[in-house]
Amino acid sequence: MLLVTTLNILDLDKKMISNERFIKPEKDTNTLLHSLVTDSQSNSDIELQETTFEFNQLGLEKDTDNNNNNNDKKYQQAKVQEEFEIDIPIVKTSILEIIKSRLGFILIVTSAFFYSIYSLMVGVVIRSGMHFLEAILLRSAIGLIGGIIFLLLIGENPLGDKSKRLILVFRGLSSTSSAVCVFYTISVLPLGDAIAMSCSTLLFTGVLGSTILKEKWTTINSICTILSIVGVIIISKPSFIFGNNVNDESISQAKRILFTLIGVLGAFFQSVSNVFSRKIGKDTNPFVLVVYYQSIVVVSILPVCLFLNILRAPSLNQWLYLLGMGVLGFIFQGMGNRAFQIENVAKVSPLNYTQIIFTYIMQILFFKESPDIFSIFGSICIILCAVITAIKN
Repeated sequence: MLLVTTLNILDLDKKMISNERFIKPEKDTNTLLHSLVTDSQSNSDIELQETTFEFNQLGLEKDTDNNNNNNDKKYQQAKVQEEFEIDIPIVKTSILEIIKSRLGFILIVTSAFFYSIYSLMVGVVIRSGMHFLEAILLRSAIGLIGGIIFLLLIGENPLGDKSKRLILVFRGLSSTSSAVCVFYTISVLPLGDAIAMSCSTLLFTGVLGSTILKEKWTTINSICTILSIVGVIIISKPSFIFGNNVNDESISQAKRILFTLIGVLGAFFQSVSNVFSRKIGKDTNPFVLVVYYQSIVVVSILPVCLFLNILRAPSLNQWLYLLGMGVLGFIFQGMGNRAFQIENVAKVSPLNYTQIIFTYIMQILFFKESPDIFSIFGSICIILCAVITAIKN
């Protein structure tokens, strides 16, 4: 009996030993040691380690994927907020906010588009035989009447802020002087040469803005200014650069120099107007500036037209074009003024010359006149300038 019992015990031990190699221990030595150390820590230490680990994981994810889109960022923010109950605001940028941040650049390009349509109407009226001074006078008179009515309807004083009326008058005088100089050069010089003279506005505007308004002049501003000037000169093909084979020469060299100086003077006056617009500030309605300009045009040019006896009764078609010029002139001048009021003048000035691109498009569509290789290359320069300015800002 004792022998049987002993054999049974030995058999049981043998089975246990034989089966022992198939039983996997729950934890190895390192795991048990780690468990003992972990058990000795407080609950706060555990939470701190877990939190640090999770944030490190999020940091690693961010470092390994720098090109995540806005949805990925929002997902990470939501994940952290859900795991650790931390309030992280998710910033949403609406389309209106984007437009508002770039309003000055949008306004100047839109103003250039309306100006191209306005230029077509001016060309049609002048070709019909109307003197350019009469066209400016009648267009300004129509715009003045409409501007006063518009400002009164919106509850705005056409005279503007009393403290800024003097500078508004000076701006109106500079704008009027610029218009007279530029239109005069257009009437006595080839159109391309006159445009080349007016392109120097960019240089004057940047210099005046940096010296008077203390605005920062950057390398990008210099590049865009030079690029715009080169583009406009190439488009306009002035004969004093490209020679007489491009443009017919019908005036003496002395007169050409005089007319060129008058054109540059007009560009300078326009630059002064742009700086005045910035100096006046955002709180003045931009159409108040237009009313002042048109008022001074009427007061100053009407006596000249009467003295020269150039006033003629317009035809019905001319009246329609003049009406359209008055409306478009009021709109594009108001937009342009606002752009210079709210933005750096050196930044928005290059974009103002996109009007040349729009004008050539209108020329192709309505006058069936295709630009040559010089015009195409110059347009590319201006487009590059506009793109660089838009990306920079």
